[in-house]
Amino acid sequence: HDLGKPATTAFSDGRIRSMGHEEGGVLPSTALLDRLNVHTLDGYDVRGTVLGLVAHHLKPSAFFKSAKPVGDGAFRRLALKVDLELLARFARADCHGRGGDFDCSAMDWFLERARALGVEHAAPKPIVLGRHLMGLGVQPGPRMGEILRAIYEQQLDGTIRTLGEGLEAANAIISSTP
Repeated sequence: HDLGKPATTAFSDGRIRSMGHEEGGVLPSTALLDRLNVHTLDGYDVRGTVLGLVAHHLKPSAFFKSAKPVGDGAFRRLALKVDLELLARFARADCHGRGGDFDCSAMDWFLERARALGVEHAAPKPIVLGRHLMGLGVQPGPRMGEILRAIYEQQLDGTIRTLGEGLEAANAIISSTP
């Protein structure tokens, strides 16, 4: 998971740092998975899971240490990319593997918050679907996709919690555009 460190490691402010090694590790991890021909195992997306962990393994700690409280929407959006319980467990193992006396409690906080939101294993399913928009007179096509994405973004932010609220938002979007 730290394959991005060699390319990102530098001496800065009297310390050795590897800024951006999470994202920097995705390409070499992909190459390694390609060489090993790793894709799925019994229908489980091993490749996607590994790359999600590589790309986001510092997020639990970063969310915990953020100067500004991290909103629920950030957790929901991250759950679109990676299983948050697996991420918390992975980050905890990474933290304990560093040696020294590191506080790894951020991972407990992160997992509790993900569980409280019900997104520890997956992002919420969209409330409003294409069939609902068709009922409002929207034809299948790019415009429908745009409306569905806009409504889902609001759902991820927590401003849409019910189908009724979603349909209200859809009507507002439909009536505001030609």
